[in-house]
Amino acid sequence: TTGLLLALSGAGCQRDAPPDAASGSAPTASSTPAPHADASPPPPTVPAQASSTSDDRRDAGRRSIYTELSACRTLETQRDEGGYRLSECDGPAGFSVRLVEADGRHNLLVRRPGSDFTSLRLPEQRNGAFSEIAGRLEWRGSGDADAFAPDVLVLRYLAWEDPQAPTRGTSYLVPVALAATPCVAAFVAPGPQQSEQARRIADATPACLDATQRR
Repeated sequence: TTGLLLALSGAGCQRDAPPDAASGSAPTASSTPAPHADASPPPPTVPAQASSTSDDRRDAGRRSIYTELSACRTLETQRDEGGYRLSECDGPAGFSVRLVEADGRHNLLVRRPGSDFTSLRLPEQRNGAFSEIAGRLEWRGSGDADAFAPDVLVLRYLAWEDPQAPTRGTSYLVPVALAATPCVAAFVAPGPQQSEQARRIADATPACLDATQRR
């Protein structure tokens, strides 16, 4: 009964609005992009604070530190038909992330300390659906203060996947394994046990999804 995913679980299981911004390196959706031309960061599910905030709730020595996407600094922006923005945020223990918003899709790049950024290829793994990373990021790991070492990142990913209901999005919880090259470990679908399932994955030793598990 910990506070894991507390901020993330606030978002609903479905969302009845198209994404405001986007990302993905090679859009594959066949529908017309969302009508908004100016990419903007997703609305936070909690009030924006400092770039990283800690949560003192612990489960068997585990704890969480949060990064507010609303506090990311903009590196590049371009106002074209689909809109483009590249933002960067510092995470704990030398980690950092880049949020890419382009053509109605969001993607996240993660950098381990001393390494290059690795794309999570989120739109590609949801068939190029319009998408949005909502709220804040949760770094999950062990250790206090300067000794904190995250081994998993959890984010909420909204994807507008149903061509028959293009304005209705599905809200996934996405654990990201950080132990080696950052990679998506799961897309946890909405449901009454969504947070619990994401917690079990995050606090185990998550492995990367293989091709057969991707949509």
